[in-house]
Amino acid sequence: MRTNRTSKQIRSVPATLWALGLVLALALTLGGLTGAAHAQEEFKYGAVMPVTGPIPQYGEYFIRGSQLALEDLEKGGWIDGRKIRVVLEDGKNDPKVSLAAINKLINIDKVPIVETVGSSVVLALGPVAQENRVILVNTAAQNPNVRKIGNFIFSLVPLADGVMQTTARQAVEGMKAKTAGLLFVNNEYGRGVSSTFQKLFEGSGGKVVASEIHAQGETDFTTPLTKLKFANADIVFFVGHENELGYALKKAKQIGMKSRWLAPPGVFNPLTLTLAGDAAEGLQAADYPFDPVYGTERMRAFGKRYQERFRVLPGNAAARTYDAIMLYAAALKTGGRTPEQIRDYLLSVKNFDGVSGPVTFDKEGITLEQPVVRVVQGGKIILMK
Repeated sequence: MRTNRTSKQIRSVPATLWALGLVLALALTLGGLTGAAHAQEEFKYGAVMPVTGPIPQYGEYFIRGSQLALEDLEKGGWIDGRKIRVVLEDGKNDPKVSLAAINKLINIDKVPIVETVGSSVVLALGPVAQENRVILVNTAAQNPNVRKIGNFIFSLVPLADGVMQTTARQAVEGMKAKTAGLLFVNNEYGRGVSSTFQKLFEGSGGKVVASEIHAQGETDFTTPLTKLKFANADIVFFVGHENELGYALKKAKQIGMKSRWLAPPGVFNPLTLTLAGDAAEGLQAADYPFDPVYGTERMRAFGKRYQERFRVLPGNAAARTYDAIMLYAAALKTGGRTPEQIRDYLLSVKNFDGVSGPVTFDKEGITLEQPVVRVVQGGKIILMK
């Protein structure tokens, strides 16, 4: 079997994640993973994911979502018998590492499409994909500048310039907040989303009275939260990842903060609630529609299957990965082979039946999906009425 840099990198992650990687590798060998005789029979799907680093859960989401997608494609006979092979590189959510990874995927593996996450990474990889005329699919980044990169960039998640309108409106009208404190991760994601929220919140009559940053992967929020506590804002608007949010909420309760909390989409998932416990009570967010428990029949079916397989409910990112691979397969089934043909297919789809919800892209390649507002009540994530 062909050995590459990815297999070595995955061995450095915790045993549970390595086991998932091994399962995926086995799934990908169906009928033959490697060898010159098989290379022409396969379609390649590239991915730059943080398998290690500060947010390795996104590597886990990708591995699990892609495994289920490949299983379904195999059951359906693949694409006229030709398999899709995932070529996964560990980008560590580091732009420099990720740039080396995408250059390998493009120049050595010759992939026509690459999936990735993280605003800093998407903004770094986007121009490379655009210059090489390779499709780049974003399944988690929210920075509004993703929209400006080029016509080979697609986002399966709505960007902050759209979602933050709902978020700011919920802060002012739903939460009746007049003042806000910002706590955001120190990268392109945190800066882009928080600045967009601030502009819209203050444009609606609110006022940001304090602003603090935190490191990616932070677990101790004592210093920034102590400062925000003294600011005594009506709400804290937090921008970060679900693990960071869980720790921040827990610390806020420990130091007796009274401000209510508001978050961007994508952080309402089991990890947040596991880390925060009852400190998550009352947390609100303008969130993605994907709901594996109370959503559409297709969402619930995916959630049930995922939970039976991995013993945890899926978050949004795993569902996006599943849909991204299925969209690629659909493009291949229509005869698309070049990145240009795949791009044209993606722009043509209307209400593609994804497990994350219907998928339609605007002319800039950004999903038209609209957010919903959710809140944590009684330890459960529910839709606000």
